[in-house]
Amino acid sequence: MIDTYTKIYEKKLSDLTIEKNAKIALYGTGDGAEVIYQIMCKNGYEEQIIEVVDADDSPNIGNLFHGHEINSITNVCDKIDVIIICALIYHRLIESRVRDYIEKNHKDVFVINPFGHNTVKQIEEYVHYLENGINTKDDLYKAYTQSSIELNSNDTRIIAWYLPQYHKTKTNDKYHGKGFTDWVNTSKALPMFVNHYQPHIPYDVGYYDLNDPDVFVRQIELAKHYGVYGFSFYYYWFSGKRELEKPLEYFLAHKELDFKYCITWANENWSTLWDGGKKEVILEQNLKEEDDVKFISDLIPYLEDERYITVGDKPLLILYRPNLWTKERVNILFGNIRKECKKIINKELYIVVCNTFGFEEEASDWGADAVAEFPPHNFPRFIKNTRIDGYLNPNFVGYIRDASDFIKEKEYLQKIRSKDYFRAAVPSWDNSSRKAYGGANIFIGFNPQTFQQWLVDIMLESKKIHNKDEDIVFVNAWNEWAEGAHLEPDMKYGYANLEAVKKAIEIVRDRK
Repeated sequence: MIDTYTKIYEKKLSDLTIEKNAKIALYGTGDGAEVIYQIMCKNGYEEQIIEVVDADDSPNIGNLFHGHEINSITNVCDKIDVIIICALIYHRLIESRVRDYIEKNHKDVFVINPFGHNTVKQIEEYVHYLENGINTKDDLYKAYTQSSIELNSNDTRIIAWYLPQYHKTKTNDKYHGKGFTDWVNTSKALPMFVNHYQPHIPYDVGYYDLNDPDVFVRQIELAKHYGVYGFSFYYYWFSGKRELEKPLEYFLAHKELDFKYCITWANENWSTLWDGGKKEVILEQNLKEEDDVKFISDLIPYLEDERYITVGDKPLLILYRPNLWTKERVNILFGNIRKECKKIINKELYIVVCNTFGFEEEASDWGADAVAEFPPHNFPRFIKNTRIDGYLNPNFVGYIRDASDFIKEKEYLQKIRSKDYFRAAVPSWDNSSRKAYGGANIFIGFNPQTFQQWLVDIMLESKKIHNKDEDIVFVNAWNEWAEGAHLEPDMKYGYANLEAVKKAIEIVRDRK
């Protein structure tokens, strides 16, 4: 990886003029510093590097970097003429902090940020892309096909996660502004680099409002037409308080919406940062044991619905983030809700936990029946950071990952640590519409063709490892527009992701 970065940035640094008697400090000690150090040495600046610095509170202070004792920036500014910011990811933030310090303390130090440096040519290419390249149809674009696919009992059941965010709520009005829905995030997205696919613009169903009943009708038509078996609705439940509940309540009340569904409890904190973390929390997930029975009691009307997805005769219930709680607490939770479900409707539950946020445990140890993949969670160890050889928005803060080798090597067939598991695929992933300036993850190398290949491979595996009742794969997602993960048609690819579902089912049928 370091060699790759070195090739990209060597030209940029060699274009900069640094006086031969200038005393240089490198800010940073990670991969970025290794890149800069190699380039500086190659270009004859090795003797001029007299300091390596880091933040005042860094645990690296006092350690060695290529023979230099790492120092605090506040201790070296009187000794140096140039400081080079060596952070790959948060270089812009660090540059701002360093410049503020230099200005406030009246220091005369020249600051260079090579990772934020764009040449005039790169900027021109980016402007050209903005003017001519955004929202044009891709070569993989597919128009709506009149020929549908009729699922049979031997087909793998494809279940797509469904986000019910697209309607106004009082909570969103309060914390995000009047009338907010996830379309606000989606529509404001900008490309961070040339050929970056943003914004994702919906086609066919459009910028819909889930208060409009015709939206469900069209979504079901599309899903059935292309072979999606069912939706798994996210269920936001906080010790009895529900959010984004209207779409699911409407779906339950209208039996004419003839489509299978189940529930995924999105059990993490709900925050304004869209990360389920502990900062800027709107609703905290603070589950008490007495809440367990209340939770499953609230679900009973759905579990009894004839459209509700079952494994065998067991209603399928999914928990999004199991390791939010301890293993002991989750076992108690599942034990309580299994017992109460059996008591109320005389049905056993089939409980699945997602392998989100590093969860890689045996399902049975947590009281669950199986684990479900939730890509791209757990895949960054296969899909490494890359760097764009060209213009990059200088304010971008996040990671760009190239999935080309991941797809080529079929690393989505990684070994799962749980004995019982379900695979999942993602058509694409890019949450920069939400977090471009605060920790985004952009995956390049995904497209409808890679999605189709991924689906075919995991469906074939599913048929080998599962009985007929458990022959299920998941897709993330039906409509996660602000995360660039959607089966619903868009302006760039049209119906290609949906067509990939249909083609995958047909290919698997032929290979049986």
